[in-house]
Amino acid sequence: MLAAIVCLLLQLLLPIPGESYNVSGRWCHGPDWRRRRGFLWSLARAVKKDSVLALGRRESEGLAWKEGLHECPEGAVSAGLVVYARAAREEQQAIVAELSEGVITHWSAPVLLWRLRQGGWPDFGAGHVLEQEVHRYRFPDLADLILDTTPRFRLDTPPAPWTIQQGWWWSQREASHEGMSADSNDLQEGSSLDLGMHVLLRRSPILMKRRGLLLIDVGAFDGNSLLSIGLQVDMGHKVLAFEPLASNRKEIIAHLMGKELLGHLQLLDPETQECIRFNHQGMLAVPCECVAESSCATLARVGLSAANHSERLAAAAAHSSVTMQSYGGEIYVGTPEKLEGADFLVGEPIVRWWVHSVLGLPCVDIHLLKIDVEGAEFAALRGLEPLLAEHRVRFLFLEVWPLAIMSWGTDPLGVLRWLAHYGFHCRFLGTHLGPETFEEFVARHSTALQMGDFGLDSMSFNDVLCEDLHWHDPCGWERRANEGRSRPA
Repeated sequence: MLAAIVCLLLQLLLPIPGESYNVSGRWCHGPDWRRRRGFLWSLARAVKKDSVLALGRRESEGLAWKEGLHECPEGAVSAGLVVYARAAREEQQAIVAELSEGVITHWSAPVLLWRLRQGGWPDFGAGHVLEQEVHRYRFPDLADLILDTTPRFRLDTPPAPWTIQQGWWWSQREASHEGMSADSNDLQEGSSLDLGMHVLLRRSPILMKRRGLLLIDVGAFDGNSLLSIGLQVDMGHKVLAFEPLASNRKEIIAHLMGKELLGHLQLLDPETQECIRFNHQGMLAVPCECVAESSCATLARVGLSAANHSERLAAAAAHSSVTMQSYGGEIYVGTPEKLEGADFLVGEPIVRWWVHSVLGLPCVDIHLLKIDVEGAEFAALRGLEPLLAEHRVRFLFLEVWPLAIMSWGTDPLGVLRWLAHYGFHCRFLGTHLGPETFEEFVARHSTALQMGDFGLDSMSFNDVLCEDLHWHDPCGWERRANEGRSRPA
């Protein structure tokens, strides 16, 4: 009953708080808007303990304003925001929990916060509610780690510069969608490989540094990216991939089968530390191991995060993430039947176990860590933080989408500074932008256009490749490989 009332209000009410307010280049003004401002205040006062049904009594007033909905739709969201804020103040936890999972999702929270801070909407105390409580209800196990971007480890090494540099040596053909299309014969039809990863894996020598590189693919999706290409170069690389959705793991298996790479794959259950391989007879339970000189991929049936937890989300192309599920009621999910259970674990213990127990190596040195998880990057990074603090990750690929990062309650500027603290200096991929300060980067991706983007029509992000300036071959593998190449035949 409550959900129906709230949804009806959000569809019908249009309480605009100011006499004149700019919305995406349009102005809401006149006596009707003043009346709606008064209605909003009245609505806020109506939400009292044990009297939420009073909202339903205001339905007739909302109907009178339905005609103006298309002119200033943000007013409907404002109504929900007020209900949420008042419910939180009155400690009506059931309402808060329902709205934090539904109408006021953690996707819309950064947009609403941005609008509140620009002025023009009454706050009712909702700013603090959105900044903390939405994300604490949505991610109770993660909140303390993702709301605060303060590094957990102090280092003696200086931070990297607070700038993103332009890419290295790539020409316009090599760093453009046109160049990627020119290489289409080298890509599987319908490949999900994006431009940044195309530039990195197909155009740069990053996978050719030496044999036996350790690679980690967080958000493997359908396997078309680092997981597959790391095997295709046939240099004995070892890939650890993470994909929490069973439907996507089926896509990975089909993709590797089509590439005749399925024999290199083992499926891992990190909680039991048991593996499954495929042969002509089907699936076979086997010890988790990789032959030293052969290419090998280990696919874990989990995602990575800052704390162990479970979620329900939908497989929806590259947007199969917690962010998109919570935003995507009808846009990405469709029906509740399409939701899948997904487990997320802290990554650092899994990586160390994989290196020591599966690969039989005494030392951890990750050559390339790719994270593409539609806004949850910082949660995954937090779970790997000890490895970054020990300078055991040389290169880090990220898709940096500030608005999606904000949807987790995380400050994107804080994330970039967090990476710099651990020595990571980033460069753009697939574009000729830069150099750009962190502040300039975030500002470019959080303009009024992006921050008014409730429909994902103006997604704004960049792919970057970051290198740890303080990585110094911690296991000595680079030095030994170079010594071997320098010896006379």
